[in-house]
Amino acid sequence: TDIPSLPVVSINHPMSKQGVSSVYADHYQQAVLATEHLIEHGHRDIAFLAIQPDEWGSNERLRGYQDTLAKHGITPELDRVKYTSAQPVYDTLSRWKQQGVSAILNFSEDACMEVLHILSNVLGLQLGRDISTITLEDLPVGQYLSPPQTVIRQPLEQLARIAVDHMIQACNSTDSFAPLDCCLP
Repeated sequence: TDIPSLPVVSINHPMSKQGVSSVYADHYQQAVLATEHLIEHGHRDIAFLAIQPDEWGSNERLRGYQDTLAKHGITPELDRVKYTSAQPVYDTLSRWKQQGVSAILNFSEDACMEVLHILSNVLGLQLGRDISTITLEDLPVGQYLSPPQTVIRQPLEQLARIAVDHMIQACNSTDSFAPLDCCLP
């Protein structure tokens, strides 16, 4: 029996070493850009919040955050890296407020709005004055927040377009070709 092989493309998780085509944004660069921006605006006590620790994107962003802090001679407190999958968001944010964190890399995409709500409506902090945040993705509601959110925007449409084009090429081709490994800034 001849079993047809189906093309597979991973989006935002490199898997070309496993033989799977991959299209992904540079998660390391995302954290570097965000951390540099906060440092340029005078922040030294910057916390990092992501969804889970054992995920490629989180690890890349954490590496970018840590490398950028080190480049500027900043050694973060041990508890400045937290994950929403491990602890309730309120507990983390409340503790950081008590400890004087001045900025947060809010890379917890699933809890983005919850983080902003807790900071401003529950903990009574004024975003942009009492605490600064940078989030991932440009959720349409972000423009209506006061102040509007600073975001790191991933090229999601471009990622999808490249993945779909690659899938169409793979489906229409009789030749086998090496897995695609495409990292977008």
